[in-house]
Amino acid sequence: MVVARRTISAGEEVRAGDVELRVLPRRAVLGDAYRRKEEVVGKAARAEIFQGEQVLRRRIEGDGLPASEQLRPGERAVYVSLGTEHPANLFRLGDRVEVVVGSEEGLRTLGPFRVLFLDFAGLRDRGGVTGAVLAGSLEEAALLARAAAGQRVVVLVRSRGGEGS
Repeated sequence: MVVARRTISAGEEVRAGDVELRVLPRRAVLGDAYRRKEEVVGKAARAEIFQGEQVLRRRIEGDGLPASEQLRPGERAVYVSLGTEHPANLFRLGDRVEVVVGSEEGLRTLGPFRVLFLDFAGLRDRGGVTGAVLAGSLEEAALLARAAAGQRVVVLVRSRGGEGS
């Protein structure tokens, strides 16, 4: 079973040294706990995970939950079409991205937004993605939704990892 070696804050990327495998009695293992470290390393925590706690799928962003259940208090989600095929390796679930939107006033950068869902639209075998569901504050999500409706958005990828990186 994968267990946290230290407390992992919400939004923080889980690193290999943050978790360990531990043998637990079968009846003590929670149903949605990870069984292998590589399943969780590199993903962001949705909620705080305490030292010694089993790492559960419901506490890791993008894993096993529909986008609607990944929203944090005060967040809204917006689907953004990327227009054409983009390489899927540019960003992944849980990444933080910024979005440049165009309007009559010019360009504006919104975000950061969390990537909740990637739309491969049949392009997975070619390594392409055509859209994404992004979660952000109510105000910024509203601005993004208006811009996305007019196809005036460009998604910018920040460095991998959690907030502040």
